[in-house]
Amino acid sequence: MEAEALSVSAMQVFMKSPRSRAKTKLTSEEAEEFKAYSDEIGFKFTVAHCSYLLNFAKKGQRWALDSLIDDLRGVEMLGGVGVVLHVGKYLDLEYASAFDFLIPNLKTVLSETSDLKAKIILENTAGQGTEMGRSFEELAEIKDALGSDRVSICLDTCHSWAFGYDWGDFEGVFEEFDRILGLENLECIHFNDATKERGSRVDRHANLGDGELGVEALSGIMKWAGSHEIPLILETPERNGMTHADDFEVMREWMKS
Repeated sequence: MEAEALSVSAMQVFMKSPRSRAKTKLTSEEAEEFKAYSDEIGFKFTVAHCSYLLNFAKKGQRWALDSLIDDLRGVEMLGGVGVVLHVGKYLDLEYASAFDFLIPNLKTVLSETSDLKAKIILENTAGQGTEMGRSFEELAEIKDALGSDRVSICLDTCHSWAFGYDWGDFEGVFEEFDRILGLENLECIHFNDATKERGSRVDRHANLGDGELGVEALSGIMKWAGSHEIPLILETPERNGMTHADDFEVMREWMKS
C-alpha cells in the first residue's frame, strides 16, 4: 500500500470516479480489510473527497444528494472521518438565492444520514468565478446555518492564498480562522503550494517550495499543524518528474530545521 511505503498516517480517497455519477462499489469485506490493515500499520486518519460534479447551490439536485450520501456511507464503512466538499457555485443566481438552495440541500443530506458519524467537511475555495465558501466568513455562515456538529472545515492553503489570505503571516491566518470558525472545527489541511500570486483567485496547485507561498510560510504551516495535531493532506501535482514522495521528502527536511 502506498501509504505504508511513504510512511504517512493520513490519506484522502475517492469512493468512486470523481468525474462521473457512478456509485461506490466498496464491499463490506473490502472495508473490513482496509480497517484491519490500517490498524496493523498505525494508520490514523482517512477522509473522502466528493465528486467534482456536485453543486448544491441550485435546485433539482437529487442525484447530487445521493452521491454525497453514498460517499458518507462509504467513508464510514472505512472508519473515516467524513467527506470533503466544495459547496458549489451560484452561477446565474444571486448569492442569497443560491444560499437558500444550498442550506436545505445539505440539511437533507445530514437528515438522511443521521445514523452516521461521518461529517460533511466544507473546503474553502479559491474564489474563481461564482464559487461559494471562499472566505472564513462565508464558511462560518454556511456552517452556522446547517447547525450540526457533523459539519467541519478543510482549509486548503493554495485556495486561501489565491483568495487573498497571506500565509506569510501563517500564525495570523490561523488566529483569524480561530476567531471566525474556531480551531476545534478545523478537521484537516490540504497542504499545497500555489503557482499564482496571492489574490489571483486562480486554483492552481504547485509542489512544495516550487510556488508562491514560499518555504518559510509552508514549513511554518507544517510545524503549526504538527503541534496542533491537524492532519495534512497533500494535493500537489505529479508532473515534471515530481511525485508525492518528493514532496514528503521536502517536508521531512523542513522538520529537521
